[in-house]
Amino acid sequence: MGTNLDDFLETISPEQTYDAIFQLRDRALNTFHHTKPSVDDWDEFKTVMEQFHAHLTNHLHDLKNPLEVHPTINWGQAIHNLNAIYGHDGHKEAFLRAQTGRNGGLYGVLKEFATHMAEKIANNLIHVRVTEYWGQILTEKKYDIPIEYGQKWQHILPPDLTEDNYMRLRINFPHALAQHPRLLMTLRNAIQKKT
Repeated sequence: MGTNLDDFLETISPEQTYDAIFQLRDRALNTFHHTKPSVDDWDEFKTVMEQFHAHLTNHLHDLKNPLEVHPTINWGQAIHNLNAIYGHDGHKEAFLRAQTGRNGGLYGVLKEFATHMAEKIANNLIHVRVTEYWGQILTEKKYDIPIEYGQKWQHILPPDLTEDNYMRLRINFPHALAQHPRLLMTLRNAIQKKT
Protein backbone atom coordinates (compact mmCIF):
# COMPACT_ATOMS: atom_id res chain seq x y z
CA MET A 1 0.00 0.00 0.00
CA GLY A 2 1.46 3.37 -1.05
CA THR A 3 2.00 6.26 1.28
CA ASN A 4 0.08 9.48 0.84
CA LEU A 5 3.14 10.80 -1.03
CA ASP A 6 3.21 7.76 -3.33
CA ASP A 7 -0.49 8.15 -4.09
CA PHE A 8 0.04 11.81 -4.87
CA LEU A 9 3.05 11.14 -7.11
CA GLU A 10 0.87 8.80 -9.15
CA THR A 11 -1.51 11.71 -9.86
CA ILE A 12 1.33 13.75 -11.38
CA SER A 13 3.07 10.89 -13.16
CA PRO A 14 3.89 11.50 -16.83
CA GLU A 15 1.14 9.04 -17.77
CA GLN A 16 -1.46 11.06 -15.85
CA THR A 17 -0.24 14.46 -17.03
CA TYR A 18 1.96 14.92 -20.10
CA ASP A 19 1.06 11.67 -21.84
CA ALA A 20 -2.67 12.19 -21.32
CA ILE A 21 -2.54 15.80 -22.56
CA PHE A 22 -0.31 14.86 -25.52
CA GLN A 23 -2.86 12.24 -26.57
CA LEU A 24 -5.45 15.02 -26.71
CA ARG A 25 -2.97 17.13 -28.68
CA ASP A 26 -2.46 14.32 -31.17
CA ARG A 27 -6.21 13.87 -31.56
CA ALA A 28 -6.57 17.58 -32.27
CA LEU A 29 -3.79 17.50 -34.86
CA ASN A 30 -5.24 14.41 -36.54
CA THR A 31 -8.75 15.80 -36.77
CA PHE A 32 -7.99 19.35 -37.91
CA HIS A 33 -8.63 19.67 -41.61
CA HIS A 34 -6.99 22.23 -43.82
CA THR A 35 -7.10 21.37 -47.49
CA LYS A 36 -3.61 22.61 -48.36
CA PRO A 37 -0.12 22.01 -46.95
CA SER A 38 0.62 25.75 -46.97
CA VAL A 39 -1.12 29.12 -46.89
CA ASP A 40 -1.20 31.66 -49.71
CA ASP A 41 -1.45 34.88 -47.74
CA TRP A 42 -1.66 36.49 -44.32
CA ASP A 43 -5.48 36.40 -44.17
CA GLU A 44 -5.54 32.67 -44.82
CA PHE A 45 -2.86 32.10 -42.18
CA LYS A 46 -4.79 34.17 -39.66
CA THR A 47 -8.00 32.22 -40.36
CA VAL A 48 -6.22 28.87 -40.07
CA MET A 49 -4.62 29.84 -36.76
CA GLU A 50 -7.92 31.15 -35.36
CA GLN A 51 -9.67 27.92 -36.30
CA PHE A 52 -6.85 25.73 -35.06
CA HIS A 53 -6.61 27.54 -31.73
CA ALA A 54 -10.33 26.97 -31.12
CA HIS A 55 -10.12 23.36 -32.32
CA LEU A 56 -7.06 22.64 -30.17
CA THR A 57 -8.53 24.32 -27.10
CA ASN A 58 -11.65 22.20 -27.40
CA HIS A 59 -9.57 19.02 -27.60
CA LEU A 60 -6.99 19.86 -24.94
CA HIS A 61 -9.73 20.66 -22.45
CA ASP A 62 -11.80 17.71 -23.70
CA LEU A 63 -14.86 19.94 -23.93
CA LYS A 64 -18.19 18.20 -24.47
CA ASN A 65 -19.70 21.46 -25.75
CA PRO A 66 -17.02 22.85 -28.06
CA LEU A 67 -16.31 26.55 -28.13
CA GLU A 68 -16.89 28.29 -31.42
CA VAL A 69 -14.22 30.28 -33.18
CA HIS A 70 -14.05 33.82 -31.88
CA PRO A 71 -11.62 35.56 -34.25
CA THR A 72 -10.43 38.30 -31.90
CA ILE A 73 -9.84 35.99 -28.94
CA ASN A 74 -8.44 33.06 -30.92
CA TRP A 75 -6.12 35.25 -32.99
CA GLY A 76 -4.88 37.10 -29.89
CA GLN A 77 -4.09 33.81 -28.19
CA ALA A 78 -2.47 32.47 -31.35
CA ILE A 79 -0.17 35.50 -31.56
CA HIS A 80 0.74 35.18 -27.89
CA ASN A 81 1.64 31.51 -28.24
CA LEU A 82 3.46 31.89 -31.56
CA ASN A 83 5.58 34.68 -30.09
CA ALA A 84 6.37 32.45 -27.11
CA ILE A 85 7.48 29.67 -29.48
CA TYR A 86 9.39 31.65 -32.12
CA GLY A 87 10.39 34.79 -30.22
CA HIS A 88 9.59 38.46 -30.83
CA ASP A 89 7.32 38.73 -33.89
CA GLY A 90 7.11 34.94 -33.87
CA HIS A 91 3.72 35.06 -35.54
CA LYS A 92 5.45 36.54 -38.60
CA GLU A 93 8.05 33.76 -38.57
CA ALA A 94 5.26 31.20 -38.28
CA PHE A 95 3.50 32.76 -41.27
CA LEU A 96 6.68 32.56 -43.37
CA ARG A 97 7.10 28.91 -42.46
CA ALA A 98 3.45 28.16 -43.24
CA GLN A 99 3.67 30.00 -46.55
CA THR A 100 7.04 28.72 -47.79
CA GLY A 101 6.94 25.20 -46.41
CA ARG A 102 10.28 25.49 -44.63
CA ASN A 103 10.86 23.81 -41.27
CA GLY A 104 7.80 21.62 -41.65
CA GLY A 105 5.59 24.26 -43.22
CA LEU A 106 2.06 24.75 -41.99
CA TYR A 107 1.90 21.34 -40.32
CA GLY A 108 5.16 22.06 -38.50
CA VAL A 109 3.77 25.34 -37.19
CA LEU A 110 0.54 23.67 -36.08
CA LYS A 111 2.42 20.84 -34.38
CA GLU A 112 4.78 23.19 -32.50
CA PHE A 113 1.81 25.36 -31.56
CA ALA A 114 -0.13 22.33 -30.28
CA THR A 115 2.87 21.02 -28.35
CA HIS A 116 3.47 24.40 -26.74
CA MET A 117 -0.15 24.68 -25.63
CA ALA A 118 -0.25 21.07 -24.43
CA GLU A 119 2.88 21.58 -22.32
CA LYS A 120 1.42 24.72 -20.78
CA ILE A 121 -1.77 22.88 -19.85
CA ALA A 122 0.13 19.89 -18.45
CA ASN A 123 2.39 22.20 -16.42
CA ASN A 124 -0.63 24.09 -15.08
CA LEU A 125 -2.33 20.81 -14.17
CA ILE A 126 0.76 19.65 -12.29
CA HIS A 127 1.16 22.98 -10.46
CA VAL A 128 -2.49 22.95 -9.40
CA ARG A 129 -2.20 19.39 -8.10
CA VAL A 130 1.06 20.17 -6.26
CA THR A 131 -0.42 23.30 -4.69
CA GLU A 132 -3.54 21.43 -3.56
CA TYR A 133 -1.49 18.54 -2.17
CA TRP A 134 1.05 20.69 -0.35
CA GLY A 135 -1.66 22.98 0.99
CA GLN A 136 -3.47 20.11 2.70
CA ILE A 137 -0.33 18.74 4.39
CA LEU A 138 -0.11 19.49 8.09
CA THR A 139 2.75 21.79 9.01
CA GLU A 140 4.45 19.16 11.17
CA LYS A 141 4.56 16.77 8.19
CA LYS A 142 6.15 19.32 5.87
CA TYR A 143 9.56 18.48 7.29
CA ASP A 144 9.31 14.70 6.89
CA ILE A 145 7.70 14.41 3.46
CA PRO A 146 10.57 16.04 1.52
CA ILE A 147 13.02 13.71 3.27
CA GLU A 148 10.86 10.69 2.41
CA TYR A 149 10.73 11.87 -1.19
CA GLY A 150 14.48 12.56 -1.30
CA GLN A 151 15.37 9.14 0.05
CA LYS A 152 13.10 7.36 -2.40
CA TRP A 153 14.02 9.42 -5.50
CA GLN A 154 17.62 10.35 -4.71
CA HIS A 155 18.81 8.51 -7.84
CA ILE A 156 17.09 10.98 -10.18
CA LEU A 157 17.41 14.21 -8.18
CA PRO A 158 20.10 16.81 -8.83
CA PRO A 159 22.85 16.34 -6.20
CA ASP A 160 22.41 19.83 -4.72
CA LEU A 161 18.89 18.89 -3.59
CA THR A 162 20.10 15.93 -1.55
CA GLU A 163 22.95 17.65 0.31
CA ASP A 164 22.77 18.75 3.96
CA ASN A 165 19.94 16.41 4.94
CA TYR A 166 17.86 17.53 1.94
CA MET A 167 17.87 21.18 3.03
CA ARG A 168 17.34 22.63 -0.46
CA LEU A 169 14.75 19.99 -1.24
CA ARG A 170 12.82 20.90 1.92
CA ILE A 171 12.99 24.61 1.09
CA ASN A 172 11.93 24.14 -2.55
CA PHE A 173 9.78 21.05 -2.19
CA PRO A 174 6.67 22.21 -4.11
CA HIS A 175 8.91 23.26 -7.01
CA ALA A 176 10.76 19.93 -6.86
CA LEU A 177 7.44 18.05 -6.88
CA ALA A 178 6.34 20.00 -9.95
CA GLN A 179 9.56 18.88 -11.70
CA HIS A 180 9.03 15.21 -10.79
CA PRO A 181 7.10 14.25 -13.95
CA ARG A 182 9.79 15.85 -16.15
CA LEU A 183 12.51 13.94 -14.31
CA LEU A 184 10.62 10.68 -14.89
CA MET A 185 10.10 11.52 -18.56
CA THR A 186 13.82 12.25 -18.97
CA LEU A 187 14.65 8.92 -17.34
CA ARG A 188 12.06 7.10 -19.48
CA ASN A 189 13.40 8.68 -22.68
CA ALA A 190 16.97 7.76 -21.76
CA ILE A 191 15.96 4.15 -21.16
CA GLN A 192 14.02 4.01 -24.45
CA LYS A 193 17.03 5.33 -26.37
CA LYS A 194 19.19 2.54 -24.97
CA THR A 195 16.77 -0.18 -26.06
